[in-house]
Amino acid sequence: MDFIIERANDLDVYVNAWSKCMQHHHWFENRHPFDYGPEERLEQISKGFDDENTEFLIAKSKYDKNAVGVIGYSTHGDSGMIRGWEPGVIPENQNGGIGEALLESCFDDLRKKGMKTAWCWRKGPYNSPEIGTWYLDLFVKMGLEKRPPGAVQMLLDLRDIEPNSDLGSGFEIVDATGFSSEDLAELTYRTFFSTPEERILHTSDIQDWDKEKEMQKLTNTIQGQLNRSYYDCWSIAMIEGEPVGLTGSWKVESPYRPLTAGISSVGVIPEFRRRGIAFALLNNVHRALKERDIRYAFLGVSDINYGAISLYEHCEYKYVFQVDRFEKVL
Repeated sequence: MDFIIERANDLDVYVNAWSKCMQHHHWFENRHPFDYGPEERLEQISKGFDDENTEFLIAKSKYDKNAVGVIGYSTHGDSGMIRGWEPGVIPENQNGGIGEALLESCFDDLRKKGMKTAWCWRKGPYNSPEIGTWYLDLFVKMGLEKRPPGAVQMLLDLRDIEPNSDLGSGFEIVDATGFSSEDLAELTYRTFFSTPEERILHTSDIQDWDKEKEMQKLTNTIQGQLNRSYYDCWSIAMIEGEPVGLTGSWKVESPYRPLTAGISSVGVIPEFRRRGIAFALLNNVHRALKERDIRYAFLGVSDINYGAISLYEHCEYKYVFQVDRFEKVL
């Protein structure tokens, strides 16, 4: 079909176009509590119109000027991020070159801004891999390559479990009282990044690995999590007075989801693994979260980290989403 692509400068016009082009997606109605939802995405769009680093485009039919496709993207450092499940194109027009044109317009804009890469996430229901096949074909056609490893997101309903009081022997579990964000970042580094094999499992930036940058990123992340958490909802494993593993949690505050804790930094220093420490760490955090009336625990893990996945299955976490990253060098 014949169409034109315009930059969106009016929020109401773009919202109407976006709603029309996205309403066929699985998450638009009757969504899973932890999936995308239209109200949340519309709030993000509204904020994006006030952000100088975010742009929105609309594809319109030349015949009647009706919207037939949309895309939004933002810049971060030297890369551009395309919004999830975009470009959005009305299903009957998906074979008309609209998605390709919107992506190419996005790439052109990012090149002009000096961006080196463009990337996006594809997050879909774990048990429905057929959802989003149009996007997979489109990404391949437009040079967006899947970057391994992927990730699975898992969910635990804390009401369904009873934390075990028998946590094993030979180690002690304490909370994060007395540990700084720098201390926890150093321990996280030792559990996750001490060997090249570990780094492959836990980072998507292995080609640009730098310990100092990773330590600063870990410190900032952990400090942010501590600011949204309670010290007793973190667990540190101690052997002879030395920390050998940790599990963190932080409260996810959102009007769009049930009361939830994100679980992060589940790790044990390699030489102390296979002693039941990781299970004890998680078990202790689950107990603390239940005591604070948190309903769900939610986490993400590399889909090739089979040891961690086995642990989470043992703790009764259920698969919810598959998440993959796609990237294009501009």
